Amino acid sequence: MTNIILSIVSQRTDQDIALGIEPPIDSIDYLPFGTRSLKMAVRGDFRGEVIVRPEPFETDPERIASYAAESRAIKFSWGGGWERGVELENKPGTTKYIFFNVTHRGDEAAEFYTTTIFAFDEDMEELGRLEVTLNRPENLPETLLTAEWQVEDTESDLVIENKTPATVAQVPLYMARWWPPEKVTYAPVDVAGPPPKITLNCLRNVGDGFSIVHIMAENEGDPQPRMLARVDGDIQFPLVDGRQITADLYFMAGHWALRLWFFWLDKGVARRPQTRGRTVEERRAIERWSLDQEIPDAERLDLVFNKELNLVYLCTDLHWHEMWAPYENRGEVLQASISATKKLEVLIRGAAGVKIIARSEAEKRLPDPDRVVIPSDIVQERLRNPHQVQAEGDITHKHTPFFHDVEFDAELTSSDVLKG
Repeated sequence: MTNIILSIVSQRTDQDIALGIEPPIDSIDYLPFGTRSLKMAVRGDFRGEVIVRPEPFETDPERIASYAAESRAIKFSWGGGWERGVELENKPGTTKYIFFNVTHRGDEAAEFYTTTIFAFDEDMEELGRLEVTLNRPENLPETLLTAEWQVEDTESDLVIENKTPATVAQVPLYMARWWPPEKVTYAPVDVAGPPPKITLNCLRNVGDGFSIVHIMAENEGDPQPRMLARVDGDIQFPLVDGRQITADLYFMAGHWALRLWFFWLDKGVARRPQTRGRTVEERRAIERWSLDQEIPDAERLDLVFNKELNLVYLCTDLHWHEMWAPYENRGEVLQASISATKKLEVLIRGAAGVKIIARSEAEKRLPDPDRVVIPSDIVQERLRNPHQVQAEGDITHKHTPFFHDVEFDAELTSSDVLKG
């Protein structure tokens, strides 16, 4: 009988688990009122396409997500445009790695949630399953930051702050996206101190498809917030529905780390209640977006800043590689974009610039493709408008995050995370 074995991977190495040095993991902590990653290993003697997803699956065929059993407080999502679940090609004797985004919402943090993660063949015949428990972190602090939307027509604020100022809110220690820990641990108050207030000011212009998010931070007593960054590009689709953009604040070695999440999970957003009252032109524009985007998908930007609210490090992902860069604050607002690309695959490498290791035919014909500086040469040269990278081909838009005029070093760029 052919089968697939699923296992959870955390900072305890998957090799140790396979060798019996460490017991298999069937539970992790969820991040209360936030989003964390669930990393899994897939192996077995089955040869062919494998589709992995938690159950129950969303009943609305245009919403691409799964949920915990008997609760919609936990949502599982993924990217890659795979509508039936995470897809991979399995070969006997190999191990593949996959990832789910686990988002907790609601007013309460339950002691635990359960789900069953299934592996199917291309005909959706079961190949294997794993029962998973998502636990509330031990010693969950009494005071946490809360995120609340202040919604208007085309401008909305996502405000993350301490709603009980009589006590200091605690934030979790930083969790890597691709190498997630098993447990969620909170920074002690006497180490981290009071966290800043974070505001995401979201501007949505449905007419021309131009959207902006201003990220602001503010320490208690500051006369005004400090603008950390400005994100624009192909983000109008997540901004239609506040559930598809979120942020989590972490403590990281004496610094704050803000993770911004952008999700593309709903192909039917044009017909949702939040679009009622809009003009026919606006609704048609939203409908066009839903046909044009890679759904499902998820992108993140990590902004690391010090207690004085100065950015010091930046992190994002490109073609399944994590990239870090030191950032020197020159008194200017950091510019970042999420571009809608078509058949454009690049990887930033090299201390002095950018190396393209996976590129379309269009990039191969450009002069000196292995040494460019982002975004002035390759990226800006291929712009269809100031916020979209256009390569040859006509496929659904993928979403490529990048920071303007920031160079990434090979020493701070990971290997392919799908390989472990």
